[in-house]
Amino acid sequence: MKWQVTLQMLLLLGTLGLPVLARWKDRYFSEIQIQDYILTRPKLPPCLTRPTSTQCTSYCRAHLDCEQDFHCCRSFCGNVCMSPEEAEGAKPNHTIRNSVSTVVP
Repeated sequence: MKWQVTLQMLLLLGTLGLPVLARWKDRYFSEIQIQDYILTRPKLPPCLTRPTSTQCTSYCRAHLDCEQDFHCCRSFCGNVCMSPEEAEGAKPNHTIRNSVSTVVP
C-alpha cells in the first residue's frame, strides 16, 4: 500500500513538471530570430537584351556559376550566363524629346 502511494506521488510530480518545461521551451525558442540578410540571396540584375536559345540552356544562380568573363542575369527563360557586353545591352539609337505642344483656341 505504501509503495502505491509513493508511485502515485512520483507520477503526479512528474506530470506537473511537463507543462512548465514546455512553456519554457516555447519562450526560449520564440526569442530566436534569423536575420533577413542570412536567408535572402542577392538579386541578379535583369538582362537588358533577350538571350538566344543557346544562352537559355546555360542556367546559373550567381556569377560564380558562369564561365570566366560571363555574368549571370535574369531573363524570360531563367537566370542565364551572358557576356558583360550582352548583359549590359545595346545602347538605344533613338532619342527622347521633351517637347510640349500646346493648342491655342
